[in-house]
Amino acid sequence: MKSYIFLLLILFSNILHSTIIVEGKINKKIIYKWQNIEYALEFTGDAGTFKVEGLNENAISDFEVINKRIESELSDKESQSPISKYRIFYTLKPIGKGKLKIPELEARYYEIINDINSLANLIPHEEIMQEYRIRVFSYPFLIATIVECLIIFLIVFFVYRAIKSQRT
Repeated sequence: MKSYIFLLLILFSNILHSTIIVEGKINKKIIYKWQNIEYALEFTGDAGTFKVEGLNENAISDFEVINKRIESELSDKESQSPISKYRIFYTLKPIGKGKLKIPELEARYYEIINDINSLANLIPHEEIMQEYRIRVFSYPFLIATIVECLIIFLIVFFVYRAIKSQRT
């Protein structure tokens, strides 16, 4: 019985207060040293109920943040309340090579609560984003890969010529 009451309380608290969904994604897990990664952070929730702050950029030690771009979108549905989507795109440049990581980061936002006594209260929230491991290759790896492909191509070419010469 206690668990049903607890579930009802959670259900009603989500109905009374807005729910904000936060997602973080990267576009690549394997890159070369001269390439960049784009880390996208997306906040989705009821329009006008939250204010986005973003990530603590200083916590990303293996990468340098070289660009930050913010996009917002408002979807107005007739049957439901409008939904806001905020996307923050971080362009990250690797500092070193090898196995680098983007650690667990805190995505920060403020929930806006309208109170009778004051205009608005901002309540801080943090969501933990998952850690990503990125493999960064350098020039020697690229040269070794090209040489390996050339060797395989030459082996296939010489095998083809040997088979063709045996047939004639």
